[in-house]
Amino acid sequence: METPSFFFPGLFRPSTYTCQICLDTLKATEDEDYDPYVLENCTHVFCKGCLNSYLKSKITEGLVAITCCYCKNSDDPSRSPRTCSTALSDRDIKTILLSQEGGEKLFEKYKRFKFDKENEHSRRCPTCDTAQINESGMNSSGKINMPTMMCVKCGEEYCYYHSNSHPGISCEEYEKKEEEANKLNSQFIRKFAKPCPQCNMLVSKSGGCNQMKCTNCGCYFCWLCNAKVDAGTFPTHYQWWNLAGCPNMQMNESIAPSNGDVFRAKGLSVLQLIFLTAPSLALSIVSSILCCFCLDLAGETKKEKVENCMSLWGNILTVLIAIPIGLAALGALVVLFPVWCVFYSIYATIMSILNPSSLTRKRSTGSHGSRGSWGSLKGIIIGRSSGDGEQDLSAFGHNGESDFLKESDVSVEVMEAGFSPGLAG
Repeated sequence: METPSFFFPGLFRPSTYTCQICLDTLKATEDEDYDPYVLENCTHVFCKGCLNSYLKSKITEGLVAITCCYCKNSDDPSRSPRTCSTALSDRDIKTILLSQEGGEKLFEKYKRFKFDKENEHSRRCPTCDTAQINESGMNSSGKINMPTMMCVKCGEEYCYYHSNSHPGISCEEYEKKEEEANKLNSQFIRKFAKPCPQCNMLVSKSGGCNQMKCTNCGCYFCWLCNAKVDAGTFPTHYQWWNLAGCPNMQMNESIAPSNGDVFRAKGLSVLQLIFLTAPSLALSIVSSILCCFCLDLAGETKKEKVENCMSLWGNILTVLIAIPIGLAALGALVVLFPVWCVFYSIYATIMSILNPSSLTRKRSTGSHGSRGSWGSLKGIIIGRSSGDGEQDLSAFGHNGESDFLKESDVSVEVMEAGFSPGLAG
């Protein structure tokens, strides 16, 4: 109902009223949420609680031009009802918001949004959030003459266009860096993202299978070849018999599969076509006869039923063949490894018998004994201090031996040279 023209805004209390937000016809009660509120500019009546929720949703969305949502019936029956759309006064907005708990913060947010909306050249300090209007004017190119601003409250300097993004450098330098960063970003996107074949929206893959879904248009496509695929769990595009698609590649989680992965998948598909096509087709026919009511679950069309049955039986046969082959390979590994160890031991024993001098040389040079540190100093020249302050230079040969240095002398020289001689293994 509409109120008469003689009233005090917000204070008129009709005995009954219809709120067009909650669509209830109510009686005025002592409950503030159901207390009728009359808008100042258009005299329409709503529940105060409903108006509060309405204002809260609008302000949260960043809207400041809030209008009355009362729906008027047209005098012409052929026309649909129209909304009042009269602007709510600031007094109404303040009264309604402050009547609820937490309304002060919401009203401050409304005032902030309204100020920024009404003052095109205002900016807020990134430190204290104080609003300030840049009054330096515009130049011929349509830009602010003095983009550097200083907060009147805290003294913070910031940019009119970029806030505090580039302290110490000009807008031109910052924009140049941003342009370079955008180029690198575009290169990254072109390398690691692919366009949807239906809407061209760029889609990236962070993991999972190669069946992709565009969040923009809902199109399903293949990450590898960018072809559209069906929305099923196991699309035809990836089935073992479909050499025209990407067979056996659906579960490959790599963002950029290697040529070896693709070759192995294609090779497996060829082997499956050679050896499994006839058995799979025969099993599909037999299963469709013996279990005809299950055929309806395989797909909607005849083509889908045949393809799904072929794919199912081919995958089952592949698993049945792969299991014994894998077990045989594991068994062969278990058997052959001890045999290889025995043969290697025999070979090492024979070689030590046939060439005992090599073993003796190794032991004398410290390769396997207590002088392993000397064997590790191959080719290192060490100075031995003499009594008159001069140095004699001696060199270890490639076998770690010295013909004219004693081990005690070498240990002293090594310690002086910064090496730590010790026992090997």
